[in-house]
Amino acid sequence: MVVVFHHFAIQVPPFNEGALNQWIGNGNFMVNLFFVLSGFVLYHRYQAHSFESPKEIKTFYLKRAKRLLPLYFLGLIAGLGYYLYMVESIDWIRVVLAFSGLQSFDVWSYPVINVPSWSLSVEFFLYLMFPFVLMFLQGKRKQFVLIFSVVIWLVSEVVFNLLQTIFVDLHLDFIPFFSLGSFIVGMASYQYLIFLKNKSHLWHVGLACIMILTTIFVLYQPYLYKNYSGLLAPLFGILILSLAGLSANESKGGWMDKLGDISYPIYILHWPIYFIYGLVLEYFNIPSRHTFPIFGSYILLVIFFSALTNFIQRVMMKKTTRLLPL
Repeated sequence: MVVVFHHFAIQVPPFNEGALNQWIGNGNFMVNLFFVLSGFVLYHRYQAHSFESPKEIKTFYLKRAKRLLPLYFLGLIAGLGYYLYMVESIDWIRVVLAFSGLQSFDVWSYPVINVPSWSLSVEFFLYLMFPFVLMFLQGKRKQFVLIFSVVIWLVSEVVFNLLQTIFVDLHLDFIPFFSLGSFIVGMASYQYLIFLKNKSHLWHVGLACIMILTTIFVLYQPYLYKNYSGLLAPLFGILILSLAGLSANESKGGWMDKLGDISYPIYILHWPIYFIYGLVLEYFNIPSRHTFPIFGSYILLVIFFSALTNFIQRVMMKKTTRLLPL
């Protein structure tokens, strides 16, 4: 939701000035938090898997495809409809790259078909790398995994910022290689979950609160970071670790599970919904989208369609399990 506000609430009162504006102005860094979270969760799920056989690796890829691709293509199709309606000349290279999941490798153009899909292109790369990174880290000591993740993260950040100063006209922000360090930081963070759970209840609740406040404070700073750099990955790793240390009774519940279920549809559909909704407003001669009531109705629309598409996808996945028995 912070990413949604980052994209479209900048000109909407009360988010168009002051502390709220500065905070959501840095909302793009929540995408980097997701890359860290992705490494953390995948390590939790697959830490005991060997991935020694091609069949295991293939099954992993098929599971990820089954989960992500239906909504990924739905978001692209919706975004493509608006794109074709608005442009005079179609850039078919952009279209092909988007539908092949390779748009984040295109450093010469911005991913306009459905902008949030660039991070899914990065995720596809990270999932592609995951079995091999896991095989490399399995059996290694915690200290080695931590040092390895820090080195990869540091190297990627130094190279990223160096290249940014040299190639100022290229879109280097989206290149998947620069997110690999954040992903591995997430994997390394999981190594210390048992250590955290052995601490007292008050200790890790306090740590979670401290890290949440620290994250809010860091994101409030308007000029410390640029673009989609993984500079905050270690902070996000500690934040996710501290939240994961809470017991199930504290961190799980029906409403939170439902929000988790629709978080991906919200992220991948909010961009095309915004512009299609804008065309509807224009049709009814509603002059501005930059008012709180109109923006509020857009948010409700996003949540409704996200819940609906998530329900439809779950039904379809159950029906297709016989075709992809995963």
